[in-house]
Amino acid sequence: MGSAHERGGKSKGTTQLGGVVSQNLRHLELLLHAPWTVTLSRASGFPLEGEKSILVANPASFISQKLLIQGKRNREERAKDTLYIHDALETFGAALVALQSDWREKIAPKLHAKARRHVEAAGETLFGQVTDEVREASRIAQGRTLSPERIREVCAFGIGQIFRSSGI
Repeated sequence: MGSAHERGGKSKGTTQLGGVVSQNLRHLELLLHAPWTVTLSRASGFPLEGEKSILVANPASFISQKLLIQGKRNREERAKDTLYIHDALETFGAALVALQSDWREKIAPKLHAKARRHVEAAGETLFGQVTDEVREASRIAQGRTLSPERIREVCAFGIGQIFRSSGI
């Protein structure tokens, strides 16, 4: 929360605690809203004895967190985030209705109204046209043929479907 820099100009980008340095991430709490449970087992390709259930971030939470931090990131990080958003939408495209339900019922109600409006408008504001970040995302999509227009279309459509105004 707050500025990314202290009054003296020192970056608040990392924190050291117990000898471990970690990056401070904005809106990280979003990744805890409505997590999905995934069961891992030997049958699903994991070298485990028995089954283990883990919680993973809900794709709607993940995408909304990426949308909220876009303005605070540098150009290269925004391009990477754009590609992450595209890839999440491609991966979970068949679940857009479920993601929209999770957004409306479990995630959006926990957000401040300004943050919610920012996420709901992001499809148009960030992906209404091909931008430098979208072009860079296309360039860094190693080994894949993804045009900037394709990335823009997937992101605009998917974000529009999941984050339509929740009316909250």
